[in-house]
Amino acid sequence: MPLNMIISTPWNSFPPLKPKNQRPVFAGQINGTSGYEEAGPRALAGINAACSVQKRPPFVLDRSQAYMGVMVDDLVTRGTNEPYRMFTSRAEYRLLLREDNADLRLSRIGNELGLVDDETLNFCEDIQKQTQREIHRIKTLVVKPTEAVNAFLLERGTTPITNGVKLEQLLKRAELDYASLQALFPPPDPVPPRAQEQAEIEITYEGYIRRQQNEIKKYKDLERIRIPEHFDYTAAPGLSNELKEKLRQILPTSLGQASRIDGMTPAAISVLMVAVSAFQNRSQT
Repeated sequence: MPLNMIISTPWNSFPPLKPKNQRPVFAGQINGTSGYEEAGPRALAGINAACSVQKRPPFVLDRSQAYMGVMVDDLVTRGTNEPYRMFTSRAEYRLLLREDNADLRLSRIGNELGLVDDETLNFCEDIQKQTQREIHRIKTLVVKPTEAVNAFLLERGTTPITNGVKLEQLLKRAELDYASLQALFPPPDPVPPRAQEQAEIEITYEGYIRRQQNEIKKYKDLERIRIPEHFDYTAAPGLSNELKEKLRQILPTSLGQASRIDGMTPAAISVLMVAVSAFQNRSQT
């Protein structure tokens, strides 16, 4: 439907949303905005409007899933006194929130919402499977110090080997990349370019990625501790009046969200955790 018709058509004249195989409408663009930061939240709002009509739970992206989750959490939890810009530095887990894996990360969520068709989901899941198979091959293949191998390494400006090493150790060298190693150690079956790219990234930055995954686990642990809706922050001993006021204004739903409020310290989170636990125990008795 042309944009001018969409704008002039009453909202209740549109056909009902289908749970599957319906292409998403980019609400930000329909509203006349040009930036991704403006368009994204409107699309998110449209998704949640549809979820509300269909009596489905709200759709919430967290900080470890997408930049949109970072932005919404920042605006809700920290507020802003000036126009908000979504810089990559705002995301704690930006090594995982990359543009090269956005579809791989979010396709299943989109499929469950009816915004991504089964064909696209199957493609993304197939890429993930082939990526894992290629990572396994690279991690288990032992490269022996033959004359041909060492000549190749010297030609690439890197140190030759004297003992057998895993192919992943060579891939992590700054002088080598997947393409050069593939020429000497090709996989037994063709690997799609997307899977090659993902395998190279995940192996090359494995240490940093694992560190962020551990940080996400800690973040999820705090997010799982919910703050009761009617919790009285004024009754939490050990919290400053300033923090109590901020908590009453923001009303965080979890300890994870509370921990991101400006001025909140690890000690204050510990105090809040004890107070929430005591409140829940009293409520159950």
